[in-house]
Amino acid sequence: MNLRAFGKISFLLVIIGFFMPIACDLNGFQLAEIFFEDDVIFGILMYLIFISAIIGLTLGFLLIFNNKVNRGFEWTCLLLCITSGISIYIFMLQGGPELQSGAYLILTGWIFAFIFQVISDSSSKNSQNLSSSNKKCRQCQTIYKGFHSSCPKCNFFLYEETDQSIDTTALQTDSINTNNNLIISGKGKGNSGIITWCIAYLILALIGVFMCVMSKEELILSKEIFRFELFLGITFAGVWFVLGVLAFLTFIIYAVLLPITIIKNEINVYGNKIEGKGYNKYFIYGDIRVQAFQITHEKIVNIDTNKNSITIHTPDNKYKCYTMNAAEIKQAILDSIK
Repeated sequence: MNLRAFGKISFLLVIIGFFMPIACDLNGFQLAEIFFEDDVIFGILMYLIFISAIIGLTLGFLLIFNNKVNRGFEWTCLLLCITSGISIYIFMLQGGPELQSGAYLILTGWIFAFIFQVISDSSSKNSQNLSSSNKKCRQCQTIYKGFHSSCPKCNFFLYEETDQSIDTTALQTDSINTNNNLIISGKGKGNSGIITWCIAYLILALIGVFMCVMSKEELILSKEIFRFELFLGITFAGVWFVLGVLAFLTFIIYAVLLPITIIKNEINVYGNKIEGKGYNKYFIYGDIRVQAFQITHEKIVNIDTNKNSITIHTPDNKYKCYTMNAAEIKQAILDSIK
């Protein structure tokens, strides 16, 4: 999931917050009805928060499935959602009733959506500026055009800018493809890691729920300690509530997405190379993108295995693949190197 899509998924926090108490124990729909009685404009603005969040979330799903979305439309949707909410706060709620958990959650969704939108736009501009320059692969040292997202020879994604000219022969078929005899292969489908990771992330999601429940209790039982205001009426317990919701949503998403990506894992061992799809060295930090890789035997530094995965180390990276025959694959690689 790229930053643009992740930013749009943050609108889910806005939608959830709209259904929760925002002020005076009223949710967004109930507040909109009251605003319509006083001033139709603010009633419309209240509904615009919800509608624009729905549109933003829809854009996120379109981006996840690699559909083209106009960036101008993204910004329009985001700014409409934020300005509508700020207008209502300034003219209808400021100095009045205390904000509640729904308002905190909406604010959190806006912050995440705005930050990721800015970062993704900046990254896009930088990539456009670099697209005309050449890149040098950090794994196989191949020089290739800047518009490629990864090395066309070995699929490695790390690179450095260079003024060197492209050697066209380097991109042609070479010794890496001279021996195409498949020795052994493995796939992630049916891997025991799917259940293990699901259970782990569901437990973490339950911890998020526990944080929400406890923050709610603290709001009721320990007002003097836990209800001092931090900013815009947000209380200490309110912050823990938002963190609990974020933890719940994050780990639920991982519990769904990680098993899907594990199924896509595969590894094939040939006479002089290893290729497949798996995770890179940032997997431990939550990067669950499945990336294609191709490694020649001379690049292998070390191989680690456990009962359901194999990790191949190179000088610059490491590749983790989930497969139930990890031990057999490791032995096959060691035998082919000899």
